Amino acid sequence: MTLKKADLLARVQSAVRSSGRRVLILRGSHPFQLRILGAAPQDPAVDVDVYIWNCTHGGGNRAADEYRLQVTGADLEARALATPLLLGWHEDAHVFAAFDFYKHERQASKSPSMQVKIGTMQEAAKHGIAAQVKENEIVVAVRPDFFVEYATNRDKLHKPGTGLAGTAANADFATKLSNVRALSDSDIDAVPDAERREVLVTLRKKYRASDFRDRVLTAYGNECAMCGTQLRLVEAAHILPVQAPGSTDGTDNGVALCSLHHTAFDASLVSFDERYRVEVSRVAIAELAAKRLHGGATQFRAGLRPSLQVPVSPADRPLPRLVRLSRQLRGWR
Repeated sequence: MTLKKADLLARVQSAVRSSGRRVLILRGSHPFQLRILGAAPQDPAVDVDVYIWNCTHGGGNRAADEYRLQVTGADLEARALATPLLLGWHEDAHVFAAFDFYKHERQASKSPSMQVKIGTMQEAAKHGIAAQVKENEIVVAVRPDFFVEYATNRDKLHKPGTGLAGTAANADFATKLSNVRALSDSDIDAVPDAERREVLVTLRKKYRASDFRDRVLTAYGNECAMCGTQLRLVEAAHILPVQAPGSTDGTDNGVALCSLHHTAFDASLVSFDERYRVEVSRVAIAELAAKRLHGGATQFRAGLRPSLQVPVSPADRPLPRLVRLSRQLRGWR
């Protein structure tokens, strides 16, 4: 299935949002210029120029597993102050194929194209990211929720190697990208290039967070356990915070909460006990009332379920021991 440019832009916008960021359209004509806002207000924004086409097979004598971008007539020229992204979108796999823009900039060919294996895209669809080497170019496939990690690490991911040693290093790096979920610290430490080590650490962390999020949201039916909201406003919250001793990424240390109740949970305004009964902190409300900041407290209480809506599988439900430790750690009152 091929999409129009406006639909391809919508896929990129959705990808940024699924990565947990906000996005602004600075130029709505192709190549699109977008501003990816930081995860926190103080974080810098990243401007990107998005060159994007459908990733299709093309038929003919092409190998059955080889897909391509056909960019005939495109003006591939980097613009100042924005990171150029050269992308293909495969609608069936629901992933981006990403190429090294600078390798293809100002191509002299009358019919320039870039190739990627369908297996690479399918692997990315399963695990978030995958890579291959094509004529010593590292081609990266990314799932939408990994898009921001790709865009903000573009140069490191496509960093070229030179000579025979560089070719071997590229192949090894591509293999590690495709298996980042399983890499140990020693696997990463063995990579000689510091920038590549750094990006592998970033992507492994992203995979683990994404895996935790997917498991928790699936277990809770993508709805807030405290109020039932969906609307793509639901997040996976750790019960025992990540930084706490004994915290895990197990589904039983997670709970699906909408953005409002996630914030309230982290602020100890709302909690739940070992029997999953939802509680609002009377102490916190009293302190807010003393500062005349308690507006909406009645509606806030009314919007809560008496008890968490917990997963069907007992193995996915909040572990009482972790709930108890969490309340102690957060100083619940």
